[in-house]
Amino acid sequence: MKIDITINTEPTEIRKEDLLNINNAGINGVYVMWDVDGSCLYVGKTNNLRSRMYGHRRESDFYSLIEYLDVYKNSNEFQKDVLETYLINDLRPLFNIAKTFYKQEEYEMTLSDINEEIDELKSEIKMMSWEYDGEHYLEIDPFDEYTLPEYVDEYERDADYINTGEYVVVLEDKKQRLDYLQKKKRIVSLRKSG
Repeated sequence: MKIDITINTEPTEIRKEDLLNINNAGINGVYVMWDVDGSCLYVGKTNNLRSRMYGHRRESDFYSLIEYLDVYKNSNEFQKDVLETYLINDLRPLFNIAKTFYKQEEYEMTLSDINEEIDELKSEIKMMSWEYDGEHYLEIDPFDEYTLPEYVDEYERDADYINTGEYVVVLEDKKQRLDYLQKKKRIVSLRKSG
């Protein structure tokens, strides 16, 4: 027996801010949710993308992690089911439950990667944290209990950089990334234990 299936292999990308757009109401097919890191979050199929995204917004704890969707338009139910199953097992999304055989191992690897990046970011943020003692800018070194005197002169010269907008933006970006990863870690941990 032979089954021929024609599947659109060129997905349409839809950004998060456009997910609930009225123009998506009639989109029929298979969708792949991606996060800001390019990690596959979820694969699903739908007859009405806009309606399905409203459902995810209400019910899915991972909705806030979505950066964009790839949508493979297709109205044939059999073809959608085959494509969904294929993509789930090829992309290994973090939050699919049905049609998966790899979950526990995948969660462990994801949590390990997240924890490693969280540790690196915490260290970088601490390294960028400065104190002004009234005369000098002192780095709060996460590896020492006190700031060594030889650091003071070196960092006094960088005081102008500390007061620039660029420094503040870099530090804030790192803090936002840390917040995002901590949220992702909580959601993945809940899924792993549930």
